[in-house]
Amino acid sequence: MLLELLRAEKRTTPMPEHCPDPVDPGQDPEREVVTEETRKQVRRILAGLSKRDQQILTSIFLEEKDKDLVCLEMGVDREYLRVLLHRALVRFRQAYETKTMRAGA
Repeated sequence: MLLELLRAEKRTTPMPEHCPDPVDPGQDPEREVVTEETRKQVRRILAGLSKRDQQILTSIFLEEKDKDLVCLEMGVDREYLRVLLHRALVRFRQAYETKTMRAGA
């Protein structure tokens, strides 16, 4: 029992009393600016897509709705939603690549 107690004590090392607080990785202003710019860019690209593509991508990825609920809202079955989602993602990707190519040129 003594060996088990000693082994358990070695697993957890208490923090020193005068240890500085750990840095919060979420408090990175540069990352927040980049994230906000990415959000704006995604919204601009979505705005350039068809209403149906916007609805599918927004419902599934931004609002994180259940796919069965999206099927009901759009009046399609699950298999056809999969096809529509794939097509919408392809069009989004093409629009994104076109936008980034223009920005880089």
